[in-house]
Amino acid sequence: MSLELTASYPTLRRTRAVLRMTAPLISGVLSLVGLSLFVGLSSKLTNPGFALSERMIFGVIGLGYLLGLPLAGFVMLYVLRAGADLIDVWIDTAVSAEKTANLIERQLVPGIQRLCQILEKSHDSAGSASPRPASGVAAETRARPSGPAQR
Repeated sequence: MSLELTASYPTLRRTRAVLRMTAPLISGVLSLVGLSLFVGLSSKLTNPGFALSERMIFGVIGLGYLLGLPLAGFVMLYVLRAGADLIDVWIDTAVSAEKTANLIERQLVPGIQRLCQILEKSHDSAGSASPRPASGVAAETRARPSGPAQR
């Protein structure tokens, strides 16, 4: 096929590559943010100036930071990768549609035109040699054998 079909959609291809490369970075950044927020909160967990109930609330908040943000990063990793794969599917679909249209225009249509010209020539030559029946029903009755069908 032609080379211009394979080099099409450069912006989408770059976007796909950027999404693929930034997905692990975003996941890592969210994990580190969760860890740093937990470390910033850990001083309140060990401070004896807070009551036990307040330290428990800080512990739950810290656990939310420690588990929630890395989990969100993990989910974002797969969402961004799926988005990059979806862009790749869109590109492949568009390229295959272009190739199909190209094949139909360059191969199928000229072939059908040649076939129709051959059929018209053979029909014209056969039509001038024998007279055509007046009706299609009369032609069918002449073509059918009058006896029982043989196997």
